[in-house]
Amino acid sequence: MAETTGTRAAAALLIFRFSLAIFLLQWSIEKFVVPEAAIRIGQNFYGVALTGASAAVLGALETLVALALLFGIYRRLSYGVAALIHGVSVIATWRQLLHPYSAPRTICLWRAFRYSPVLSCCTSFASGTVIPWTVGARRGQNG
Repeated sequence: MAETTGTRAAAALLIFRFSLAIFLLQWSIEKFVVPEAAIRIGQNFYGVALTGASAAVLGALETLVALALLFGIYRRLSYGVAALIHGVSVIATWRQLLHPYSAPRTICLWRAFRYSPVLSCCTSFASGTVIPWTVGARRGQNG
């Protein structure tokens, strides 16, 4: 019975990790495909003037983090950086999260509510919880 529960938990965590990686990968790929969106988001939410080249560099770095998260490589670092990236995004959009219906072209309610669970998932992974079925676990790494 314990073996079945452990296997189910490991499978759930694997699916969970893949979902978080795909979530982050979507935003990193957008920086290559639609760099204007990254530039606009950088200006409107973060107060940073990005160029097309800097958006591509950020996209490349986010892609590396997403792939490390996807494959479970350098788990503590990749999970922590993913939590940091997402945490900064949540903080930068706090007005829209608190008032999702207040202005046109803001984050709609379903988007606002997805941030909290994703942030808690990233944080729980970054906390150092033992996550089986990762490349790092096969190599004997703890984090």
